Amino acid sequence: MFGFKIPCSVATDSMTSGALFTAAETTRERKREKAYNALPLIVMHPWETSVDKPTIREATLLCQGQAIELSLLVNKGRRDSDYKWAVFLDSGKEIQLIHEKELLLTDQFKNVAFITDLQILPIPMMMDNYAYLVTDTTSNTSVVVDPGHAEPVQLQLSERNIMPEAILITHKHWDHSGGNTDMQQHYPGIKIYGNVVDHVQNITNAVTDAEVLKFGGLKFQVMMTPGHTIGHVVYVLEGGSFGAPDCVFSGDLLFLSGCGRMFEGSSTVMLKSLDRICSLPDSCLIWPGHEYAKENLEFTCHLDTGNSTAKEKLEWVKSQREKKLCTCPSTLLEEKQYNPFIRTAEESIVRALGLVSDDSFKEPSDQQRACILEEIRERKDQFKYKL
Repeated sequence: MFGFKIPCSVATDSMTSGALFTAAETTRERKREKAYNALPLIVMHPWETSVDKPTIREATLLCQGQAIELSLLVNKGRRDSDYKWAVFLDSGKEIQLIHEKELLLTDQFKNVAFITDLQILPIPMMMDNYAYLVTDTTSNTSVVVDPGHAEPVQLQLSERNIMPEAILITHKHWDHSGGNTDMQQHYPGIKIYGNVVDHVQNITNAVTDAEVLKFGGLKFQVMMTPGHTIGHVVYVLEGGSFGAPDCVFSGDLLFLSGCGRMFEGSSTVMLKSLDRICSLPDSCLIWPGHEYAKENLEFTCHLDTGNSTAKEKLEWVKSQREKKLCTCPSTLLEEKQYNPFIRTAEESIVRALGLVSDDSFKEPSDQQRACILEEIRERKDQFKYKL
């Protein structure tokens, strides 16, 4: 577990009003499993419910750093105050039943994650970008990360009757900051945080390394991570006050099994930025700026052919994407097991690149690791181009 005991509440944006989560008839007599008395994070995935019958779909439980497929039975026809849900392993064993909880039921296609009083909503936009709506439900304080396109973000805010307090921008590229002007016009007085070194458009508050930004119960630490752009930053959300793992909104620095292209920094600069993010707790959740998981893992399996963890993750990602579901977040621990861009000191990666020709292996220096990172980047670009 991630080390906390507070049961989390869960909502999915795609449920229609009146949904009731109950145990399936065949499992109602089963003894409740007590081993999992805490659910660190559940990301509910969207579905369409039938008007006349329940529909079983899928969710993802992040537990002990691993994703576990779950099934839920959805019944209709109850009042908003009657919502209940139950979680089951694929085998039908019940993990935990969360009692009555009024849930947010809007929208038809987005994911919602609730971590106790912390809500994180990935908002897909354009071709493969994600913006994020982060809300402290206790203080009703919300922050938006990287609204590259304002319209889908404004739609989500409008449906939830949310007035965002601030916007956090990871870097200057249009697909991350392009919605700033429209957001300012739509929400007069909103603060936009970004790195002045990166010349982010319309920023009102310049950020500095290690600066702490507070909005209600939300506490973000700024981490300078140049490489993709000269002024790229990531925002690390402290999860402890919510009884949750930390979260990092990684922009175009780190993706699921990938990293961003080095447009304005050398491989040495990018390596230092990746090392910084790898210094965070292994339980940290990675919320990237793009949905690149399938392509990245295909390359990882091509390069690191003996990595069974990467192969298993790729199959899971393929299943998610076939259903047009989000693949984030991953955990930093997971990334350390398969992401080649942060495994530049590992023998299996060095050998896969053909940089060791005999049985001897010596851990590479940082200078050598930077060369290895550049080689991986070049091979990834040749395999399939992504920003």
